Amino acid sequence: MQHVEEDIFSKILEKSIYEKARDKMKQSQVKKEESGESNKTNDYLAPILKKLSLEDKNDLDEEAAIHVKNEALKNLKERLLTRAEIIQKRLVEEQRKLEQAFVSYNIYLNNIFNYNRNP
Repeated sequence: MQHVEEDIFSKILEKSIYEKARDKMKQSQVKKEESGESNKTNDYLAPILKKLSLEDKNDLDEEAAIHVKNEALKNLKERLLTRAEIIQKRLVEEQRKLEQAFVSYNIYLNNIFNYNRNP
């Protein structure tokens, strides 16, 4: 009788895979909160402010804000141009492959047509 009760309790008390995963996720969140990582926010302007030697200033005057804006836009433009170059290179490569496949297909069709023409 006691053995049966132990089996029942072990089945009830055993956690499912989902519950174990949920507990593990909660534990990792608690660790992050304790270490202060969750309170940390990304400051996207920090590298620009550091580059312009403005990281110590809390309030920027209008001229400094314009310089930060222009620098941010310049960085964005550079990243977009770099990405466009990568996309263009990939497009050229795919077009080259397509042309090779088209030529191979035409050669294949010509061989079939010539073979059927001269039996």
